Amino acid sequence: MKFVPTLLVLMSLSIPVHADWDAAGEAREAAAAKAEADRQAAVDKKNMAAAARESLQKEGIDTTGKSDDEVIGMVNARMRQNKAATDQALTKSISDMRKTLGAAADGKSDEEVMRMYTAHYEQKMNANRGQADAQLQSVTGKTMQEMENMSEEELDKMTDELEKKYGQ
Repeated sequence: MKFVPTLLVLMSLSIPVHADWDAAGEAREAAAAKAEADRQAAVDKKNMAAAARESLQKEGIDTTGKSDDEVIGMVNARMRQNKAATDQALTKSISDMRKTLGAAADGKSDEEVMRMYTAHYEQKMNANRGQADAQLQSVTGKTMQEMENMSEEELDKMTDELEKKYGQ
């Protein structure tokens, strides 16, 4: 029986907590927050439409008489077209990479093909760089590294000598 009086005391202590709850105040706050969110969404939509109009006008597309929703739709359609063109170009590019790499690219993912092609391209560039350095040295007597380390005066002197030797 001592349990019942303890329970009554605890219940009486919890009543003031419930009495402070203001359902109407919370509803007003929720309505104000929703109204502010709606207002901000309208401002964002106007800003997006203005940016869309400016973008289309830069491309020479007339937006006179079009609603904000129509202008935004036009820009979204333009973006979808551009993405489709980019995706198509990437697919063609990867296809060309596969042709260049030949059998080595068979069964490889697009990412792996791109890595392999990059390595292939760098190897080719390094080989070409070696040939270019050899040609430069045969003409100037200096390697590219030696020329990069030369002062401005030394470069000017070498330029004058090459002009005398090969004419201008």
